[in-house]
Amino acid sequence: MLIKVTALECAYFNVRVNGVATGVINSQARMKDDMMAMELKEDENAHYLKESARNVPLMERLNNPKEVAEALLFLASDDASYCTGEITVMDGGQSLTTDAYDDYAAELKSAYAE
Repeated sequence: MLIKVTALECAYFNVRVNGVATGVINSQARMKDDMMAMELKEDENAHYLKESARNVPLMERLNNPKEVAEALLFLASDDASYCTGEITVMDGGQSLTTDAYDDYAAELKSAYAE
């Protein structure tokens, strides 16, 4: 609501307000802090990344900062000049799925294979 209300308040001044909801991002700074906090070894960190990617079952990978930067550049560009009060969701479909399945992507593949 913060994005939407701020966009409404700023529209009079021709200021556009948009947001990006990224989900989990695979950044070096995040992993460094997590590794230090969790005291992970390199192989343990690789396993942690793999398990984190499983939480994004439709893409089976984590978001990377370049993808987020490109979305932000679009929203700041003239190409999005008529876009305000919008929240671009970039979570690889994670918000569309449920954690009730161990492997949601496998469930989808098997459903379409029949």
